[in-house]
Amino acid sequence: MVVVYNGWFVNKFWRSINIKVDMEIKEGATDKEVNLLLSVLDYTKFIDLLNAVANLLMYRCGLRIGTISRMREQHVDFVNQSLQLDGEVMKKTLPIDDQMTYLLEVMVKQNDC
Repeated sequence: MVVVYNGWFVNKFWRSINIKVDMEIKEGATDKEVNLLLSVLDYTKFIDLLNAVANLLMYRCGLRIGTISRMREQHVDFVNQSLQLDGEVMKKTLPIDDQMTYLLEVMVKQNDC
């Protein structure tokens, strides 16, 4: 017999349920690991600059590589230091710091050459 009290079951059976997942949980990168990666890149090469900016966007803003690959120059608001991502990419406004703004400006200048 199931007894219901005030819309709830008297026996809170869900507290004894343990859910186990067979998948390995991926841990995020640490500051040390990201800095190590950034230290081995040659910023005089455009491809390494691109990789550094992409990694920093993933680490600092939580963006996925697919989102980053769909970003365009018009998504970066250099004045307000933010990413204005529209519905085509991901409908969201994300703040960026001075370093990220500078790196994105350098990338835009290099891309225009």
